[in-house]
Amino acid sequence: MENLLTNDQIMLNTVCSTKDELFDIVSQRAFELGICDSADGVKADLLARESEMATGINCGFAIPHTKSAHVQHPAVMFVRTTAPLEWETLDGSEVTRVIALLVPESGQNTHLRMIAHLASSLMDPEFIEFLSAEEDVDALREKISERLSE
Repeated sequence: MENLLTNDQIMLNTVCSTKDELFDIVSQRAFELGICDSADGVKADLLARESEMATGINCGFAIPHTKSAHVQHPAVMFVRTTAPLEWETLDGSEVTRVIALLVPESGQNTHLRMIAHLASSLMDPEFIEFLSAEEDVDALREKISERLSE
């Protein structure tokens, strides 16, 4: 699972106040980068998936994901927000760090493997702290990519 994340797919200090706004930002960036053919389509697919089961996990993290006809190739988007977002999470925490997974419909179970890698990585306190505090986009890209390929 290489080349899922580029520096342009990492958004730090993102200003938004709702999950809906965050999905707007993620889907618009995916469209601008050629990851998808429709920002509105990807946002709708993210919202549809979220309505089935919330994707918030622990410690202020969420892993929203979609398998979408609008996605051209698998991609990861990392977003750190300036303010906490209301999000249903396993521990009741508000979300400030989001790792969005965008997978084409033909992607078989790519997103499930990505979720499994991330879920185990997010049990590591050092990785959580790194994602929470690191400002170097290159370092973030390298570390997230490394964890996705383990």
